Amino acid sequence: MAEVLSSEVVVIGGGVIGAATAYYLCKEGAEVMIVEAEDLASGASGACDGFISLQTKQLGSHLDLARESAQLFPAIAEDLEVDIEYNRCGGLMLARNAEQLKEIRARAKKLKAAGLQVEVLTPSDLKERLPDVSKDIKDYAYRVRLNLPYDQAVDKVTAALKEEGFGVLTEIDVKATLKKKLDADFRNYVILGACNPPLAHRALATDLEIGLLLPCNVIVYEDNGASVVSILDPISMLGVVENPEIDPVADEARTRLERVAQALGGR
Repeated sequence: MAEVLSSEVVVIGGGVIGAATAYYLCKEGAEVMIVEAEDLASGASGACDGFISLQTKQLGSHLDLARESAQLFPAIAEDLEVDIEYNRCGGLMLARNAEQLKEIRARAKKLKAAGLQVEVLTPSDLKERLPDVSKDIKDYAYRVRLNLPYDQAVDKVTAALKEEGFGVLTEIDVKATLKKKLDADFRNYVILGACNPPLAHRALATDLEIGLLLPCNVIVYEDNGASVVSILDPISMLGVVENPEIDPVADEARTRLERVAQALGGR
């Protein structure tokens, strides 16, 4: 007859959770047996990256347990006097579109309220921290290089904006301004303040302070015989407001300005 093993406590599964449970029960004086079909930590625990991703956890008990685990792991390493290959670091969630960005902003707000240190990074912030990040990560602006002289490029940009309902409210001639104020020479460079009246009205009706972020800036400057156009991404600009009611306005403005960039020959 086969021997029947017994124990005060039987833990099924020898992954990190099962092993840690057994470890702390033993420290409290319990008799514990781990039942594992393969080697200890041979499944997901042995294949993970060695850190705890708090930002992906659901609020409530799931997040609470993960935070407690993050505190326990260094203590286990110290007790065992071995390197358990635990890496205490932050994690990253990447938004691939405007909808995902809204979800991440909402999650970040909730996680901050729960006491976590969370930041929503702009593409520029991300590239500064991770220089090797993919070049496909969108920046805070849509950039287009036009094989046109500067004056023609400005006219073409103004016409493309008009097609999407944007008028130019302000036009700052940077070259002329720097020459007048500082007697400094500079390349041809203009800052256009573009405004779509219906979108601006909707935004201001939602939040009067949104005027601080209007209008949407578009720059055109000469570069080695050609011209460069950069159009500010409204999502990156209006995202600092963290007001869900502004999101539809920002989404529509972005869609229209993306079409402007595409019409100019950009992505």
